[in-house]
Amino acid sequence: MTYNQPSYPGFYLASDTDRSIVSLLTKAATPAAVTFADNRGSKNDTRTIPAAVEGLRYVVKGKVAEEGTYRVTGNKRADVSAVAAGKCYFIPAGVSSQWSHKFGR
Repeated sequence: MTYNQPSYPGFYLASDTDRSIVSLLTKAATPAAVTFADNRGSKNDTRTIPAAVEGLRYVVKGKVAEEGTYRVTGNKRADVSAVAAGKCYFIPAGVSSQWSHKFGR
């Protein structure tokens, strides 16, 4: 296999580099905030996962969560994280990627 990497001053890939794990181009992916509706004393509490952002996945309890509004019952804590969807994406430093809410009684 021939790999034609353009040369950049001060940058090169070693000939023994496993290119399947080297991201040559990364793209910032900024997550939209997850929202919570905590109607105290109500059984209509919700968490809303925003529309998908290229390069991101939202995760709830270790599973990928789809876009939408989900009902939360009882006095529960809801935790949601945004994670990069592959090696070519990253969440910029200082950007919120975790949201948590403890629903009231």
